[in-house]
Amino acid sequence: MPNHKEFTSVISVDGQPLDEYRVVVEGNKVSCYIRSEPGKSFIVHWADMGSRTFTSGYILLDGQKTPGRFLGGFGETFRTGARSGPATERLFTFADIPKTTKSGASSSTVGKEVGTIELKIVQAQRGPERPANPLAILPSASSVSSEWIKKTGGHCATFSKEEVPYLPQAPMTWSSKPLDVDNPHSYVKFVFHYRTLEWLQEHGIVP
Repeated sequence: MPNHKEFTSVISVDGQPLDEYRVVVEGNKVSCYIRSEPGKSFIVHWADMGSRTFTSGYILLDGQKTPGRFLGGFGETFRTGARSGPATERLFTFADIPKTTKSGASSSTVGKEVGTIELKIVQAQRGPERPANPLAILPSASSVSSEWIKKTGGHCATFSKEEVPYLPQAPMTWSSKPLDVDNPHSYVKFVFHYRTLEWLQEHGIVP
């Protein structure tokens, strides 16, 4: 389980933490490789082991921001997906991505975020309550360029097509702002590079 400063994080599938490979700590970032399997839903877990500072956790799938959670300086939390309705959510899920050769069909240049699940933890000041965020329209996995498929081994991190029951949305949430407004960057971040088993074996990361 990767850990850095006062924080730790893990990705789980079917109730079990995924093995991490080639864990690297560099500055405020921890990165590692994990195995992805299409059709498997995953959960992003993290814990504050005693920073005693209010934090905002943000989750990004392939660079796309999704809902996170607050922690009050100690404790643990997790996200299983993103809210899709007043009492439903769509689960975080690994999926196969269809190859396309059609001109202009999602063929944008592959960025460094592709093939990553990222958790950014920002030290924050908790403000007064405010109305909850409006529901976002969640995208589905779409056709991408062969360059993307080559980089990840053919998988993407997306949301389940099916909606599942979830806790009713509270009408209010906390407002927050960075603890240091002159340095609003992540206090610590965890980057999980997900890849197919075949990709991991071809690159000598797993036997």
